[in-house]
Amino acid sequence: MKTDKKVYFTGGYKYQLDNKFTINLKDFCKKGEYDFSDMDVSSTFLELYVGILCLYKGFASDGASGITKDTKNSYRGAFTHDGLYKLFRLKKLDLKHRKQADKIFYRILRKDGMSWFRANYWYAGVRIGGKSSTLPKNKKVVRCCP
Repeated sequence: MKTDKKVYFTGGYKYQLDNKFTINLKDFCKKGEYDFSDMDVSSTFLELYVGILCLYKGFASDGASGITKDTKNSYRGAFTHDGLYKLFRLKKLDLKHRKQADKIFYRILRKDGMSWFRANYWYAGVRIGGKSSTLPKNKKVVRCCP
């Protein structure tokens, strides 16, 4: 058996799940809003099926982005948002649903106890600067070190 002496890694992430994380997106949608319940998509480390997002052990997230910090009330929202945005980058979700993904992010932050001001600040940040993170060209690159 040949031994590969190189180390492969994906940079740009702060966190990696040590267990499966599941969230029902429908719980964060108002009546009449798109709730992802018609979706059946999957990728490495994640799956979206009938409105339930499953992030599997090993899924990586960069947590809070921009000039802010991670706190207990931001992790669930950040991981959920990163999972949905990964599906946008992979073109498994249509970008017309980006605003709804951002609303779900905001509602998770509020449900988890983030202040109204801070959650609105974060929501404004993803609405203004988040579009580039949905583009396939901005996916994290696997690197190799000898």
